[in-house]
Amino acid sequence: MSPSFEQILARESIFKDVSVLSPHYVPDVLPFREQQIEEIMGVVSSALRGRKPRNLFIYGKTGCVSGSTLVMTNEGYKEIKSIVGTEKVLTFNLKTRKYEWKNFKFLTFKNNDKLLKIVLDNGLELVVTKDHPLLLKDLTWAKADKLEKDDDVLLGFNFSNESKKQIPFGLARLLGFVISDGSINQKKKRTKDSKGYWYNSNRQRLRYTSNTVELLQLVQKDLTDLFPYKATIRREQLSRKTLQVEVISQKICDCLSFLGIPKGKKSYIVRVPKIIFECDEQTQIEFLKALFSGDGTVSKNTFMIEYYSNSKGLLQDIMLLLNQFGINSKIIHKKAKCNGKYFDSYRLYVTRVDNLTKFYNKIGFYHKEKQEKLKEMLENRYRLKRNYKSDLLSSKIIAIEETYEDTVYDLTVPGNHNFIANGIISHNTGKTCSVKSIMDNFNKSAKNASMVYLNCRIYNSRYRILQKLLKPFVPELEKAGFGLPFYYEKIIDIIGNNYQFVIVLDEIDMIKDLDELIYTLTRVNDEVKKGGVSIVGISNKLSFKDALDPRSKSSLYETEMVFPPYSSEQLRKILDGRTEMGFNKGTVESSAVNLAAAMTAQESGDARYALKLLFKAGEIAEQTGKKKITDNEVEAARKKVDFDIAAETISTLPENHQILLNAIANLSLNGSKYARLDNMEGFLFSGEVYEEYELVCKKIKKRARSVRWYHEYLNDLEMLGLITTKMSSKGMRGHTTLIKVGHEAKDILEIVGKNLGRN
Repeated sequence: MSPSFEQILARESIFKDVSVLSPHYVPDVLPFREQQIEEIMGVVSSALRGRKPRNLFIYGKTGCVSGSTLVMTNEGYKEIKSIVGTEKVLTFNLKTRKYEWKNFKFLTFKNNDKLLKIVLDNGLELVVTKDHPLLLKDLTWAKADKLEKDDDVLLGFNFSNESKKQIPFGLARLLGFVISDGSINQKKKRTKDSKGYWYNSNRQRLRYTSNTVELLQLVQKDLTDLFPYKATIRREQLSRKTLQVEVISQKICDCLSFLGIPKGKKSYIVRVPKIIFECDEQTQIEFLKALFSGDGTVSKNTFMIEYYSNSKGLLQDIMLLLNQFGINSKIIHKKAKCNGKYFDSYRLYVTRVDNLTKFYNKIGFYHKEKQEKLKEMLENRYRLKRNYKSDLLSSKIIAIEETYEDTVYDLTVPGNHNFIANGIISHNTGKTCSVKSIMDNFNKSAKNASMVYLNCRIYNSRYRILQKLLKPFVPELEKAGFGLPFYYEKIIDIIGNNYQFVIVLDEIDMIKDLDELIYTLTRVNDEVKKGGVSIVGISNKLSFKDALDPRSKSSLYETEMVFPPYSSEQLRKILDGRTEMGFNKGTVESSAVNLAAAMTAQESGDARYALKLLFKAGEIAEQTGKKKITDNEVEAARKKVDFDIAAETISTLPENHQILLNAIANLSLNGSKYARLDNMEGFLFSGEVYEEYELVCKKIKKRARSVRWYHEYLNDLEMLGLITTKMSSKGMRGHTTLIKVGHEAKDILEIVGKNLGRN
């Protein structure tokens, strides 16, 4: 039997004060945002002194990289997932074009989407999330999913290594020699001793093979200096032509293996040891000098220094070290044949006079013949190719491939907002609540200034923004019929009396005519001697300014700030505080709070999402007659919150956008008319989507817009995260846009159906 309304109302409510659970609630104190709030206050406080503040742009999370990515720190290259946080990272100052060391914050996220592997022409690779921006040769940022083949990506090049760590130079050389022409062999077996007892034998042997006596003697000396064992030089048993340094010692072999040299067959898996990356420059020089003395070659025919290996990873590591010294190199793939079988092999080469000169002066060879060849080559430098004159090094993209990892990482770097990742310059990552908190204090202190907040999902055009801005000052604006010239003159009249407007544009990237708005406000500032209008723009999309007209960008004179997402622990503490204020005592299990915090940290790190989760979980508990919020309610709330966010976003869209979204969702559910591409499950062709859009328009008796407008709608939907798009490979039905719905298709149809008044 269903309960009566009286029975339902007689139940004690879980909620104590629902207002504090709203994302719009601004607490007196914002935890973990003290530094950002102080920085924002420092910028906007100029308006309280009668001076126009600089425009300010605030960003949230801006993409991540894979855990194995090597990041340049003041302690050498380190995998990003193993960074401690006490280091400094190398960054690139776009204005001065110089490298700088900066502090940072370490971030980690759960990943649920495919990643992109960016492959460069020089052989370097970087795995990133689709929204991760990279720096191009023209010093503009581009998100990974907007990159294309032949785009020129900027590299970290010719910078100092600040590491103070050292290991014995003999050990650094030994690592280089063994990687190039050495081996560590291990033989385990059951054997008898002299008395007939069985024991487990673990015989390990280190060998270094070469025809060059001075190299063999150097390896022998380094082994003798480092370890209390005798290393002998003998002829190789099979050929009897090649010489070897050999030592049988479990201690030596285990030591080198611990430092990163694999035992047994190593040619495909060997890498530059971690310890070398973390050492100072002189230690790295000793390693490289020994490495190239072994397997490196100097070719007078090609005028190159070359290094061959079956391990692409090893050559990529070597390239990172060479780039650090300002030596440009390149890796190419080749199919090698051995005993009738083909296998993958790689060649790293250094060419052009400046690179070869730097190699000779900074690194060189222990192999005297190779050193002499390089010297002769440089003496005949008129035959060598000259370097391209540029203070920046870049490499073109040759491939973009999809891959997947379940955890991704990022660094928040104040100031330059970038770091060196796998040798590539990469961009790093509660904004609204912080600004609202400042706005309240600002308006209490202001006498001839005001700070105005506008949600650009609602006020998404120049006309609407100016109208909302002026309403408190011009009562007649309640009546319709005023045009832009009227608004323009009114703003000039107001600020001409030394009045300062600070306009907070939340989700500024949603403004359709942002160029026109910036142009208007710039003209206003130009026409008054005192007073002014400033912008505080808030966005999660770093690249939204890229679409602006160059004149608009040049007139902004902006300061930029990146807000790092909250960690799981920070979110838990925020939710604990709101739970105490918003729910009755004992109605929320601590595990439910922990789960909501963990879910949010994995998704976005946005406290607003966490609050929505907890509020919706409370509603579900009350509706089902539960007295407590548990993990089950939080799990159930997740889908409902995602649906509500999508519905909120879609409901603000113009009609044609919703019709197009309906067409995409409908095709996604009912299937494509055309054959699917391999490995492109879920994607639709742009042409078939437009045909479906025209069909939906015809059914509801609306005029379909042109293809040009159709592509504008697609861009808008992608910016909102409602769809994802990518370009097809050449040769796949031409070169077309592929489209995929970003939410459950049936949910999209339900939301759009209600908004369009259709079932």
